Amino acid sequence: MQRIVGKAILVLAALAVLLSPRAAQAQANTTAAKKPLNVLFIAVDDLRPSFGAAYNGPIKTPSLDKLAAQGTTFLRAYCQQAVCSPSRTSLLTGQRPDTTRVYNLTTHFRTTLPDVVTLPQHFKQNNYHAQGMGKIYHNGLDDEKSWSMPHWTPRKPIWGPEGMAVQQRNIAAARAAGENLQRIGGRMRGPAWESVGNVPDNYFGDGAIADHAIETLNAIGRTGKPFFLAVGFSRPHLPFVTVIYDEKSIRFANYGSELENAVSIALHSWASAGPATVFSNAARQYDRRVRLSAITRRLRRSRSRPERT
Repeated sequence: MQRIVGKAILVLAALAVLLSPRAAQAQANTTAAKKPLNVLFIAVDDLRPSFGAAYNGPIKTPSLDKLAAQGTTFLRAYCQQAVCSPSRTSLLTGQRPDTTRVYNLTTHFRTTLPDVVTLPQHFKQNNYHAQGMGKIYHNGLDDEKSWSMPHWTPRKPIWGPEGMAVQQRNIAAARAAGENLQRIGGRMRGPAWESVGNVPDNYFGDGAIADHAIETLNAIGRTGKPFFLAVGFSRPHLPFVTVIYDEKSIRFANYGSELENAVSIALHSWASAGPATVFSNAARQYDRRVRLSAITRRLRRSRSRPERT
């Protein structure tokens, strides 16, 4: 009897501890710590430090400002390489461009690192639902192994009606001149910028991606499975196409001349030369400049040495 009473007292004491407010909070914290966290990964193409409160820039970004206020903002985070695909590949594989061997917009990292585990793939392998939409990897270089389901990209116009008409005229003129459209990626570009007017956000791809991301969050949130959702926006990458904006409120960079030590091809227009031409010419100019600098240094050193007698 004493043994039974003793057991009952121990059970009641344990229940009292578990039901106390402090113990209940501690248990809730432990449960929350064990529960996997969901991840919303947002990629914005060519987003320069000119926005919102973080950089005191002229661009109005209230949503980004709110997000930055709730977390940590890194003001000295730099891209690995000044080209889209190498930087995205580096970020999503955790490898430097010298390791991935991706230096252009055509090489897929699986050709050089077939067994590398990407960031979303790591989550997928750890019982997460990994889903991507928009521009995460570079256009046309998606990675099937990274996702639990096929990656999604909307089919939307790049320009407004006037800009699309300009592009069609450029294509017609190129064909009439006998140019090889495949040399410039199979298309001709439209205007570099366009103020479209009052159109809904989902008229363009980024708005459609935002809508789809919200729908996806609601859908996968109901499953109860942890998720890694990657949402990639293409703007403010060129072309600069947006709704009506007060142009006078935008401060332009004051670049009056060629930047110091910059090769001239860096200021070349891609509209009149294919990317391959630009890259090869830039590489040749850079290589020639480096070799000339080395020769100049050797000459200076030789002139500074005393002559032998």
